[in-house]
Amino acid sequence: MRCTYRFPVKGCFRPETGAFFTDTRWSVCFDVDSSGYATHLLYSLPIDPKEAPILRRPTGGALGHINVPTPNLEAVRRHAQVLENALSLFGVFSISTDEWWIDWVPENESERNTLSMKRFARKHDRSYPDEAPLVPVDLVSRCVSKTDDLYGIDSLLCFCRHGREDLQREQFIDAFYDFFFVIESRFGGGKFRKKQLLEEFKKHNELMSVVSAAKAERAEWQDGTSRSQPYEQKDPLDILGLLIRVRGKLHHHTARKRGIWHPGEQAVYRADAMFLGRIAYRVCLDLLTDALGIV
Repeated sequence: MRCTYRFPVKGCFRPETGAFFTDTRWSVCFDVDSSGYATHLLYSLPIDPKEAPILRRPTGGALGHINVPTPNLEAVRRHAQVLENALSLFGVFSISTDEWWIDWVPENESERNTLSMKRFARKHDRSYPDEAPLVPVDLVSRCVSKTDDLYGIDSLLCFCRHGREDLQREQFIDAFYDFFFVIESRFGGGKFRKKQLLEEFKKHNELMSVVSAAKAERAEWQDGTSRSQPYEQKDPLDILGLLIRVRGKLHHHTARKRGIWHPGEQAVYRADAMFLGRIAYRVCLDLLTDALGIV
């Protein structure tokens, strides 16, 4: 039996038609559209029939259950991420390894008869909520009529907007930097070195209050992982020191150091970006309401 993983491809990458690539673990090819642009990256690999999905049918009024194995998925995803980076020089914008589907392909009649499911798909639902809060007319009207008063904070609002967009795309390292620029620009006093920056942050009770408020929230950043626990347990000043250290770590990179952070492993910094995002949002909201004259 074989299985085939399929990942969406974005960009203007046009591989030669019919190209098919193999190594000892799997075969790789691209689906293309009518113009020859790649739309999906496919991995086909041999699997043990025991790695096919298993459907446990309900008995005695109980609910049914289906087990969906994903053989070698992590190795395939890692390979696709490296391929994404290499082919970005030739037109690939992204290969979405977080959204995929798997097909199980029987190779004989016996496997075909035992196969209970042929395809399974995983994708993110990034749809908007059905009932988002209505934004008051007065607030929108103030934004329209007081644009001149917003130019002074426009860059901070822009950083925050980019960060929130990066969160939606699960680009957590990028989001972290966007949000850090908000607090660095607002409270950093033009300082960049760790100790100097922390001393500047200490001067602002507003920032300390915002950090305390973010810490008190039950929010998505509180996922119980080792990266989120310090934000739950430390005091505001220590949290700011931690955020500065994370900024410093992500600010440099060398291929000579084994185990250094990888730009493709965005999820590692999810809690950092989510927590800092709450701080940046509160800072920008306070700035905006002050500029608009909203009490």
